[in-house]
Amino acid sequence: MSEDTDPSGHTRPADEDFVVTSAIEMFQAASPGVVVGLGDDAAVIDTGAGEFSVESCDCAVEGIHFKKQWLANPLFGARAVGARAVLCAASDMAAMGAEPKNVLLSLGFPPDTSRETVRDILSGAREASEAMGADVVGGNTTRAPFIFADVKVTGATRGRAFVRCGGAQPGDDIFVTGTVAEAAAGMAALDRPECAHGAAVSRFRFPAPRIETGLALCALATAMTDVSDGLLFDAERLAPGAVLFLERVPVCEDFPGSAADAVTAGGDYELVFAAPPRIRDRVAAAARGSG
Repeated sequence: MSEDTDPSGHTRPADEDFVVTSAIEMFQAASPGVVVGLGDDAAVIDTGAGEFSVESCDCAVEGIHFKKQWLANPLFGARAVGARAVLCAASDMAAMGAEPKNVLLSLGFPPDTSRETVRDILSGAREASEAMGADVVGGNTTRAPFIFADVKVTGATRGRAFVRCGGAQPGDDIFVTGTVAEAAAGMAALDRPECAHGAAVSRFRFPAPRIETGLALCALATAMTDVSDGLLFDAERLAPGAVLFLERVPVCEDFPGSAADAVTAGGDYELVFAAPPRIRDRVAAAARGSG
């Protein structure tokens, strides 16, 4: 029986884990200049300069990352589509301890998309890039059955220091910036107009990648990643076998579920990282210094 079929003979679906695993297996070979390749938050390239080049990409797809009806909702709007796409991609820069520099933006639109919607999405992407000190330097457009935005961000380390996702040591503390499940709370509120206000909705619309914190942690963290798929999943990537104490997890006050639900909620784009207990004071100072 083929490994692509289940015991009943049916074809197995290609879920996200399968896609990622297959890509890592197929593209694992890399040239000598590739310091970090597939399997981490971003690629790290040695250009021979005083810093490393860091590259990553992300996408926002209608029906998956946002709902079409939210485009007409003044509490979300098309501008948030462009902004979120750029900011979520830039979060990978923060996770590696790098600064975003340039953005490439590819967009797909159905033929009946209004000019106002297109302008708003582009405006959101521009504003998000400018807020991070990055430039939109190119991209692509195409006709598509739904709206999507695919973003590539190129950044640079300060000096030649960066942090990988792996590397946590037994006994390390695990930290997370901000609160978790804020994006989930914002999404839930957008579907309930009477509740759609406050920090959670704003945070979902315009996530703030922790660029300065990531840079500050380069000399402190043994491992770091961003919380895109949920704290529980991303902490397991960071430190396989790690133990999370639910009562210690900082959960968004507006999240309608339990702490157990909160640690599986994705899309927060906070940083989760590991560091030795002996440097807790230095970690706290770095957090305060980076806001």
